[in-house]
Amino acid sequence: IYDPTLADKQWTVSTEEAFRFIEEAYSNEGLWISPSSAANLAGAVRLAETLQRGTIVTLFPDDGTKYIDHFNPFAK
Repeated sequence: IYDPTLADKQWTVSTEEAFRFIEEAYSNEGLWISPSSAANLAGAVRLAETLQRGTIVTLFPDDGTKYIDHFNPFAK
């Protein structure tokens, strides 16, 4: 169960930003990720921009296959 008091920082990621990260992950890395995974990636990138050094770990909850009818970067 999620406990928001444990997080050091929380960011909101818009649907549009998540979809941009889906496109970037696919075009740059060949990763077909879901909107929730893309939101995690966006947060990791934001965090990376604030650090001078360190290691960031994020999890991708699922891939994008169940969203193929809604958003398909393969179609481009």
